[in-house]
Amino acid sequence: MIKEGRQMRRKIWSMGVGLALAVALVGCAATERVIDYSEMKTDVRMDRSIFLEPLTKHPKKVYVEVKHTTNRPDLVGGFQPVLVGMIQGKGYEIVSNPNQADYLIQNNIRYIGEYNDRIIQDGVVTGAAVGALSGLAIAHSAAGVAGGALVGGALGLGADIATRTKTCIIAIDVRITERALARPRVHDCGVAASATKIWLTTEAAAPTLVQLAAQQISGVF
Repeated sequence: MIKEGRQMRRKIWSMGVGLALAVALVGCAATERVIDYSEMKTDVRMDRSIFLEPLTKHPKKVYVEVKHTTNRPDLVGGFQPVLVGMIQGKGYEIVSNPNQADYLIQNNIRYIGEYNDRIIQDGVVTGAAVGALSGLAIAHSAAGVAGGALVGGALGLGADIATRTKTCIIAIDVRITERALARPRVHDCGVAASATKIWLTTEAAAPTLVQLAAQQISGVF
């Protein structure tokens, strides 16, 4: 009886140590995410470099067209005025007639929303935007549990939900046409931007994503 009692106490002690270790590991992981993603972290990529031929005329005229195939038009309405403002800030004149333009900037916003691994697999994002999206340093938030114990797993899930990071993205197909050349040149590329933060929503991320994408496109000029 004494021997069995000792064995039982050892088992209870071992389970207690294991549970404490699991809780500690979960706590460390959750704390690390709070430290890493309490502030929004962003990234932006263009899938290829574009070099425009020098043009000596002044002012250079640009026509900007923005379309979208995303299901959240309410979040991308500010993209065109932001892009236009950046282009104007570089000394270009914006025109409403494409036939008067030296450059055409045509954009199709393919997606804005929360990132998940199936966006490309399911064809939500296709075309040139896929290349840009693949280049992003997107942070994945694992919803796994620490340790193998059932109780530890339950605690891990609760802590993970409380500090789960979300990544939101915007993906755009872009076509830039140099019309002023003897032989017009067309450049197709993809632009993608991401924002990652704890408890991030697409609505909160949208202004930052729009700004990043517009800045990347205007940087060609």
